[in-house]
Amino acid sequence: MSAGEIVRIVRIGVELLGVRELRLTGGEPLVRADLIDIIAALRSNHPELPISMTTNGVGLDKKAAALKAAGLTRINVSLDSLHEETFTKLTRRPFLDRVLAGVDAAWAAAWAPSNSTPS
Repeated sequence: MSAGEIVRIVRIGVELLGVRELRLTGGEPLVRADLIDIIAALRSNHPELPISMTTNGVGLDKKAAALKAAGLTRINVSLDSLHEETFTKLTRRPFLDRVLAGVDAAWAAAWAPSNSTPS
């Protein structure tokens, strides 16, 4: 879908169908070059709408602050394992360090869970 189509569908959902929360997921949202622009447009059109995203976390370290600034409210990182061998076996990619860097960047961008401290 194009960015314009996403923005239009969300507008219809919010204005006509009573959508009260939005979660961006499916595939991997972070691979979209226009993700920040989409979130900014959604936030501009719907200032009170909670907008969350589910990601595998690869590349999040480079985009976390911009996502927060664009108006993303929450982020969920799907993490298959904290054990490097298990992670690589399950995901078929040796990217645990990149995912953990993304989690650290999300924390730094103020997405820490409430009542929690970094470990």
